Amino acid sequence: MRMQKEHIFWDRSVVLVPYGKSFKSKRYVPLSDRMRAILRLRDIGDSPWIFPSKRARCGHLTTIAKQWTATVEAINLAAAEKKFAPVSASLVPYCARHTFGTDMLDEGMNLVAVSKVMGHDDVTITMKYLHPDTSKAAVTVNQRNRKKELHLLKAAS
Repeated sequence: MRMQKEHIFWDRSVVLVPYGKSFKSKRYVPLSDRMRAILRLRDIGDSPWIFPSKRARCGHLTTIAKQWTATVEAINLAAAEKKFAPVSASLVPYCARHTFGTDMLDEGMNLVAVSKVMGHDDVTITMKYLHPDTSKAAVTVNQRNRKKELHLLKAAS
């Protein structure tokens, strides 16, 4: 919410995150093409803020709670009309951060790189986003066992 226009480095396709809970929270985060396009739409007017506010003393939005609540209510009304399950109240914008970390690790991104992008002090914090796929374990064990069986058959003959 405190993002300023000067924090976006269009030529490098990164955004500076200067604030956070720890020293490592200050970092450059790569921008996807989609996020670049969205931020370009916000890069208007004279305000130095990406999310300006006329009412806030600080000059920028400090929360999206009202917008989030209104969005969830609208989604749930539409879902009820179509007899879909409602969006859970436990779904909060911060869930997107967890999803990002999990997806990047699932796609094979290096644990240390994900930790750096997320601004974690230690990779053990990032490891909570790692959900290894164990569905292929039986296939691997079966392949190993067949190789061992062939080895034992050759040794016996």
